Amino acid sequence: MEKKRGKPPKDVPPAKGSLTSVSVAKINKLMDVHRLTQDELAKVAGVHQTSVSKILLRTRRPYADQLAAFARVLGTTVDWILDDTKSLPDPDKAVSIDDYVKSLVSAGFHPASASQLAIRIFGIQPTASEIDRN
Repeated sequence: MEKKRGKPPKDVPPAKGSLTSVSVAKINKLMDVHRLTQDELAKVAGVHQTSVSKILLRTRRPYADQLAAFARVLGTTVDWILDDTKSLPDPDKAVSIDDYVKSLVSAGFHPASASQLAIRIFGIQPTASEIDRN
């Protein structure tokens, strides 16, 4: 499946209150790290795919709950997404599958749902001990 990436048309200025290009780059980078397409991010975050596309194209301002959902799914915080002074993640320090499941559970996901999502994203199953602890 081809990954969709947000690049605004050259003749359309960003919408008032839209994400900065740095914030969009951060979301796109984390989507790459987690191997998520816009469609998958939309489904997991509970946001309509068209909204995800427009937010990443910077033609639409995101709602706070949408940013919170993106942050939860991508294993980060809204503050990190919005703060242009905080750098992109180091690919050599990518999150482990067990840490990812743990972050999802701490964000309110049921352990079984978190494990299923991790399997879908990583293509491997988390350790049983991580699932049992939650």
